[in-house]
Amino acid sequence: KQRSRTDPPVTKEVKRWTDQSEARLQDALSNVDWEMFKTNSADINEFTEVSLSYINMLTDSIIPTVKIRSFPNQKPWVDREVRTALKTRAMTYNAGLISGDMTDYKAASYSLRRAIKDAKRRYRDRVEADFLEGDPVRVWKGLRTITGFERKSPPMMNSQQVYRGCHLKPHAHHLNSPGGGEWELCEDAVH
Repeated sequence: KQRSRTDPPVTKEVKRWTDQSEARLQDALSNVDWEMFKTNSADINEFTEVSLSYINMLTDSIIPTVKIRSFPNQKPWVDREVRTALKTRAMTYNAGLISGDMTDYKAASYSLRRAIKDAKRRYRDRVEADFLEGDPVRVWKGLRTITGFERKSPPMMNSQQVYRGCHLKPHAHHLNSPGGGEWELCEDAVH
């Protein structure tokens, strides 16, 4: 007899953004001397890389991370309230089997159905708000969550790797122009 293949639960580390941690991060970012980064950077790419690294370091040190177990069949609307109601129903069922009184179990089952209905409504409202706000990033993120699509992001490359990879050479006589440097494709890059 063939058994269906089941995926194991996935444990992820996610950042828990609270009002307190967000306020601490805002306070830390407001005290940063951004001119120091600007004066010590050779170009805009280095400034961007250093600034983002510093922001990521602050985020990692200030925003707490929590481990979350997610099951392959877990619905996106299942939240803490639903899980608590589910545990309560299971405990009252076991207690009802021992005592023979299932009235608490019936009440817990009703509260679980109510919690599921409320959680679905909250999730629907949140997804609809993303569509109505017109924020395409959140819309696509929601669609990827609903469909279960995960895209592997390409590794980040710094500017020197990009220039070397594209075989680009700057024109020396254009580098001092107010518009910046112009780039030309080398002959050896054409195949």
